[in-house]
Amino acid sequence: DRQVCSSASTPSLRSRDGNVPLLSRMDGGGNVRVVVRVRAFLKRELDRKARCLIQMDPITQLTTLRAPDQDTVDSSIPKSRKVIEDKKFTFDNSFWSHNIKDPYYAHQ
Repeated sequence: DRQVCSSASTPSLRSRDGNVPLLSRMDGGGNVRVVVRVRAFLKRELDRKARCLIQMDPITQLTTLRAPDQDTVDSSIPKSRKVIEDKKFTFDNSFWSHNIKDPYYAHQ
């Protein structure tokens, strides 16, 4: 009889694993793939001359979310919640559909 403990407010599939060591669960053969696509700007984003804050490397699948310029950050957001640094993520696949003129543009 295995005891299951979870601190989640709603039980998840992970909570059913109970006290199974983390390394025994990380077999690398999972069935979940994570894919991301950057869309083209909407008309309202083009009208306000928004700057794209996302960069993608088509070789490494590295996606960088660039921090916005400090003068464009909403002043109503408390300072503790303001994003002030770039964030990097690697996905299974990344599709760049932001600018049709780019060499790695992913047609939909």
